[in-house]
Amino acid sequence: MAAKSRRTVPGRPPSVEGALVRRGMRLAQVVAACGGALGTLLALCEGITLAAAEQEELRGMVCDNRAYRDEELEPGGLKLLGVKESPLGYFPEGPAAATHEHFFQQLREVWSDNCPRTMVQLGLQPAPGLLRNWTAASLWMRYFNHSGTVLVVDAVDDYLSHFEGTLGEEPWASLLSDGRVKSKTVRAALAPESRVKARDRPVSFDSPNEGKVLAADDVMRRCSDGEGSLPGAEDPLHPCSRILKRMLQRDPLEYVAPVMSFDEVWKRDLGSKHIDFLHVDLGAAKMTDMFQKGFDKVLTSRSVSVLSFRVDNLWTPADLKKVVEWLDNLDYFSMFRLVCRDSSQAASFSYHGPGGTQAGPTTYLPLSGMDIDKVVDWKRMPLPQDVIVLDLRQPDVFKTVQLGDVHCDADEDLAE
Repeated sequence: MAAKSRRTVPGRPPSVEGALVRRGMRLAQVVAACGGALGTLLALCEGITLAAAEQEELRGMVCDNRAYRDEELEPGGLKLLGVKESPLGYFPEGPAAATHEHFFQQLREVWSDNCPRTMVQLGLQPAPGLLRNWTAASLWMRYFNHSGTVLVVDAVDDYLSHFEGTLGEEPWASLLSDGRVKSKTVRAALAPESRVKARDRPVSFDSPNEGKVLAADDVMRRCSDGEGSLPGAEDPLHPCSRILKRMLQRDPLEYVAPVMSFDEVWKRDLGSKHIDFLHVDLGAAKMTDMFQKGFDKVLTSRSVSVLSFRVDNLWTPADLKKVVEWLDNLDYFSMFRLVCRDSSQAASFSYHGPGGTQAGPTTYLPLSGMDIDKVVDWKRMPLPQDVIVLDLRQPDVFKTVQLGDVHCDADEDLAE
């Protein structure tokens, strides 16, 4: 089935029927709480209704979208009843979106910006060229900047220095000036297990041929076209500018960093606080071990509202299946993010970062509840692709899927 946008037949049932059942709430309340039918993902959720005064009190303590998510459930009190395939296909057949900006626009329609939020980006690896600092972290601050923390982790200190430098430019300088939004960078090579007592180690990256490449060699390759520096790379705002200067120095370029699990970073640098959006782009092999060991505490405690991770050529179909099933067991729902370039609404969106059909609009194709071995054609799916993972105990966040269907002409009933 081609993974391209097309309109559904009027009156056709939603393409994905994910029913979340929680006791003590009538169906009418469920539909109202979840915004009605959610197009590609119909999430019918039950929650606990509190008095308005109690809700107001909670809102001052935590963001309203997760005011009730931490309450204990009886065993079997929350489950996914069923999933059907999307009319847009099973997997993306086009390139992934250049940035997360369209998803952030959808999320901003669902989440308020009147409370502290925490965003974490693991792996900067800024793309040389036009993207400059269109990182997930920098774009997040365009949409969620009431207060909170943005934490960025990378093993390459030049990438971190570039990110810090661009935060001195507008609009980030103004957003950070009053101290309500705090930005922090951490130099660390993430691994399934921490080695915090060891000295800094030379940084290397996994390669598709199952070998390793030194980080310095990889960085120099990214900032060179084979004959010289990339066009525009000398611009101080370009991520390669600092690296090119270091390449001219007598001492060889080398990167060292402590080896840490993300659980250790989460505890040490965030005090184990809840993360609203966690973006993972590590360019590492064996991500099943990385998640199940290095992210065990933060994810088994369900301390993340939205997780995004990038699937590249270091992943295998078995890796993706294992990670999705593991997240399923933790009450998370996984979906491919799909750019619908044929949408009639594509020209109606504007972006701070790279625009056009390389940015959006985007919608979502379910992975949870699907037979991944049968429905995902690894040879036809271009890599990398992004997977979005949502907390099943926060029904409001699934409204982003409703918006995605409307933006991609995938649900006429909702678009009317």
